[in-house]
Amino acid sequence: MVGKREIGIGFGAGRALFGLGYVLDPQRAGLSWIGNLGAQPGPKVAFRSLGARDLVLGAGAASAAARGVGEAEWFAAHCGADIVDLVGTLLAGEAIPPASRKVAPLVAGASALAAGALAFAYSRD
Repeated sequence: MVGKREIGIGFGAGRALFGLGYVLDPQRAGLSWIGNLGAQPGPKVAFRSLGARDLVLGAGAASAAARGVGEAEWFAAHCGADIVDLVGTLLAGEAIPPASRKVAPLVAGASALAAGALAFAYSRD
């Protein structure tokens, strides 16, 4: 049976891998969210930083779930980061590609809900 521990490890590991993708290929990551980052280095730096944030959040949460210590706090941080991503995407409005305006809020919202549910579940222990 898959329990809360395994779900927490998997969720954290998935986020870490997602973040690693942003670190390694910020142009591709940016294209899927806000469109072409262009030749300027600034957007690539920002997406690498965002990737590093997700890599650390994911690794921290997976480690906490595996050790059984501090899980609620790590997943609450996930939820907060996803809410910020959701709001930022919504505020961007028509400045981002039409497909991203539809998909990115759904992804960020679903991730925020899942992370929030895990934070709640772990806080009940």
